[in-house]
Amino acid sequence: MTHITDAALRRDLEAVRDQLQTSLNAVNHLLAGPSRKADERVMALPRSEAVIWALDHDHLPMSPAQIADRLQEAGRDDPTKDVQTSAFRVWQQGRIAKLARGVYCSLEDVPPGMPRFVYGAPHHYVETGPAHDPGDQPMADAGR
Repeated sequence: MTHITDAALRRDLEAVRDQLQTSLNAVNHLLAGPSRKADERVMALPRSEAVIWALDHDHLPMSPAQIADRLQEAGRDDPTKDVQTSAFRVWQQGRIAKLARGVYCSLEDVPPGMPRFVYGAPHHYVETGPAHDPGDQPMADAGR
């Protein structure tokens, strides 16, 4: 067997090996199944409701990947991209809060003092600040 001496080729092959190892680990994880007993209540929920459940259950801000991991721990197998889409849709409906790009939390877990228009979905604002001032405008509408 010939050894690779070209440094760039060696790095490329090592990157391919790492990607293959990551894929193999994912396959092994899927074949092993959930490490905990599946929660039948969570399994029966539509994905959007499961996203809300994950945020309500852990009471922590989460990214879509973290939500997908939490759902996987409960026995679901929702792809992260689908969870991301559902989280965005549920946020647009005003049913969860968006603290930053790609970071969601339940409405009950919005940190105190968080500016009320930063995280609210369009047309669905959660009042956390002082009483509404008629001059207040959402950030997206400011200056129009």
